[in-house]
Amino acid sequence: MGSTPRAGSVLPTLATSAVRLDRQAGVSVLSGHLVNNSEKAQSKVPVFAVAVRGGRVVAAGRAVVDALAGRAGASAPFQIFLVGDPTGAGIELTAVATAA
Repeated sequence: MGSTPRAGSVLPTLATSAVRLDRQAGVSVLSGHLVNNSEKAQSKVPVFAVAVRGGRVVAAGRAVVDALAGRAGASAPFQIFLVGDPTGAGIELTAVATAA
């Protein structure tokens, strides 16, 4: 379980890079790298993906990055198996920092 940050604390900023969508044996797989933009190490970071087409969610999935080093620019790979069909949809990614 994660801990709740203290009031007034700022969570580190995380970003994604080199994101690509592939089909493997009929399954949509979204892969990329999670990038730490802070000096605070992160662990068990959830990365959520939602594919939206025409204002409707058409596919979604989640990955967990076990460890992300505590230095600006550190990255770790992630892979998300999407449920649904993301064809022609925009992909929205959200990563939630676990340590303030």
